[in-house]
Amino acid sequence: MGEKNFTTINPQFDKSVKIDFTGESVTSNAGVLMLSEFDNKLGFIANVATKLNDPRNPDFIIHSMYGLLSQRLFCIAAGYEDGDDADDLRDDPALRSATGRKKDEHVLASQPSISRLERHLLLNSNNLQTIKTANLEAAILFYKMKGIKHIWLDIDSYESPVHGGQEGSAYNGYYGSECYHPLVLHDGFGFKIKIELRPGNDYTSNGAVPFLEAVFERLRAEGFRHIHLTADSGYADPDIYRLCEKFLVIYHIKLKCNTVLTNHVDHLLARPPGRPPNGPLVRYAGFYYKAETWSCLRRVVARVVHNPGELFAGTNFIVTNSPAPNKEIFKRYGKRRGRAEQRNDEGKNMMFSTRLSCHEQAANEVRLQLFTLAYNFMVLFRLLTLTGDEKKWTLATIRLRLMKIGARVIHKSRYHRFLFAAGPALRRLIANIFNRIARLPQLCC
Repeated sequence: MGEKNFTTINPQFDKSVKIDFTGESVTSNAGVLMLSEFDNKLGFIANVATKLNDPRNPDFIIHSMYGLLSQRLFCIAAGYEDGDDADDLRDDPALRSATGRKKDEHVLASQPSISRLERHLLLNSNNLQTIKTANLEAAILFYKMKGIKHIWLDIDSYESPVHGGQEGSAYNGYYGSECYHPLVLHDGFGFKIKIELRPGNDYTSNGAVPFLEAVFERLRAEGFRHIHLTADSGYADPDIYRLCEKFLVIYHIKLKCNTVLTNHVDHLLARPPGRPPNGPLVRYAGFYYKAETWSCLRRVVARVVHNPGELFAGTNFIVTNSPAPNKEIFKRYGKRRGRAEQRNDEGKNMMFSTRLSCHEQAANEVRLQLFTLAYNFMVLFRLLTLTGDEKKWTLATIRLRLMKIGARVIHKSRYHRFLFAAGPALRRLIANIFNRIARLPQLCC
């Protein structure tokens, strides 16, 4: 018996509803056209693509390196983290227009082509280094456009769980899971300016010195003189202190509490006489201290907190080379560390930076760098095109409200008209975004 042609579907829940598949071309990703306009003005993705080596025979290339890279980044931005999604999106009119494909040209790259990008083309060491450097380039581009003088950096690591015994994964006792343990450097504007995949059992600060040194050298070479670094106690390493002092970087690094440090604030551990306050009593102290592994005395700032109803005071210590007052040291540290945790969550939950499902560690490194590059591109878009309350939107909100816009597409011989499904408020916002993009400096060649 031949297969029935399901031209029309008649749902049983409501006899008046009819479903057929003869509608015009539509898309649910119309917002990526804003990303394409944004990149056309800045030339960011195109600049990265021109630096990539392409070993393919030019006579047989259907999808250019720019086409593959822009397709992958735009798909991640729109919420399609898997290469398998490429097969379902090959004819998406918004993604085709955003990546420069015309209606009469080839469709978008399929899943095998995306896999070759990640597992062959970008595995070349020079290409992988180009992608890594592009993450820092995105931040430097913003600093220069906005005339930023003070750069706040925060080094951190996080758990990236694995499922299936991927190469390089290992059990991490702190997280209690089989995972990778990436090292990441954030800045105060939301960029992940550098990230590196590490085995799951690497200690928190393993490789942190060369990781930071390359960034410090580049920022100094670009003329940035006011660089600050915050980190938790996992990075309380004298080699990191010396590195920061070498590059004149102001650091605020938390120290683990020990008896010697506690003895320096012994006079603050006893609650003062008199009626206790209703809220916590917070006191600060500063002193110079030299651990056995340190080459010199360094400034340590202590905070002692007496909480109502608690018998013992809580103590925290930060080693720093900043001349700021004691209270300000902790204020700056807490503010920067809180933002770093938010950026980690944003990358993991919204830009899929834990979706490392390849067997080979090198292939997972490529995927991590691509996810991070898409994240930074979206952060750059947020900072340069949104204003007011919209500038505080998370990347998930930007994707939901701006990327996932439905549109009907009318194809003409000379143009393609996208009819956005948008109310008055969204129409104004989209128009303002295009106007702001038009006012950005033309950076592409």
